[in-house]
Amino acid sequence: MSLSSRLKITLAAAGAALALLGGVAGFAIARGTDDGAASMSSTEAPAQADGGGGMTGMDMSGGMDSGGADATMDESAFLAAMIPHHESAVEMASIVIRRGSDPQVRALARRIVADQRGEIDQMRAWYREWFGGDPPSTSMSDAMGMMGMDMDPADLETADEPDRRFLSMMIAHHASAIMMADMVLAGNPRAEVADLARRIIAAQAAEIGEMQAMRERIAPPLG
Repeated sequence: MSLSSRLKITLAAAGAALALLGGVAGFAIARGTDDGAASMSSTEAPAQADGGGGMTGMDMSGGMDSGGADATMDESAFLAAMIPHHESAVEMASIVIRRGSDPQVRALARRIVADQRGEIDQMRAWYREWFGGDPPSTSMSDAMGMMGMDMDPADLETADEPDRRFLSMMIAHHASAIMMADMVLAGNPRAEVADLARRIIAAQAAEIGEMQAMRERIAPPLG
């Protein structure tokens, strides 16, 4: 199986796992009352069908082992998925730096750009060193679609409230990165990948907390 096919399977399984395990439930404020905000549900999560129309199990040849709470992701699939995932975060953050008005939101966006650009460069270097070439090209819209996430960074270009929309989208985006990092840690990654995955979980979980507080300040919940 080609790595591109493995990446598609892995992203689809990650999206299904994220929805079915309730990974987004804890970040429900991201959906809030924003019209058109990034969303995911178990009914929207994509699934791989076998020839008879049933669900296929994932194995290591597809970059995924088992499923549900025990799902794992191998290193090559993790790097190939996380690079475009980070690139979309950089794109969204760059737009809100330019279009947003809230100083706290824009400061967070600048931090996201700096941190994730550095991680993109590191992951690309690892991929070339360990797997003998560049990672497969996957557009972020395709990657998000395969994960069941209705998210297009370009929406921020026309959003009436770019700060609020950015927070809504980025909370869900960070949640999916944490899920993928958990999945690679559940396997047997080399030390460098394990360290990166742990840093992603720690940093992005903390940023989700920051963004929740910003959302409550910018658009407090009703009631």
